[in-house]
Amino acid sequence: MQDFDFREYVCPEPLIQSKLWLRDAVAGEQARIQLRDPGSCQDIPRFFRRLGHQVELAESSHGCQLIITIKGRVI
Repeated sequence: MQDFDFREYVCPEPLIQSKLWLRDAVAGEQARIQLRDPGSCQDIPRFFRRLGHQVELAESSHGCQLIITIKGRVI
């Protein structure tokens, strides 16, 4: 599992970096993404779910943490 700490960044940087990771990801691969920006906490899970990947979201008063599992073929 790859870990990404984007708590110091605001949109669109976390989304761009997540898309770059997705480009090289393979089925079954996972990433843990830590975010503080409210927009990123909404946009990134929505993006990965729309592509059919599994997203686990844990929110707190300090932001959110995502665990993304790549399903099937990656675009």
